[in-house]
Amino acid sequence: MKLTHIEKAFEVGRAQGLLDDEKVRALRQSLEDSQSSLRSGRAVVRFCTLGAVLVGLGVILFVASHWDAMGPWVRCPVLIAT
Repeated sequence: MKLTHIEKAFEVGRAQGLLDDEKVRALRQSLEDSQSSLRSGRAVVRFCTLGAVLVGLGVILFVASHWDAMGPWVRCPVLIAT
């Protein structure tokens, strides 16, 4: 949710008497804590993506370096598998 939507939800909760200042403060603190954990999750996703790309390139380069040594009966299944 965007921050503006969260603030509107807090205002609605206050208007309906569901939230008071202390609960809103606690909820904001909880959201800030979860946002910091989301930032670290983004770094993990970036490194995993980079790793997957590097492994894929390694496989492609391995097959390409041995392409001339492969016979036609090996090349066809490799092409079909990819």
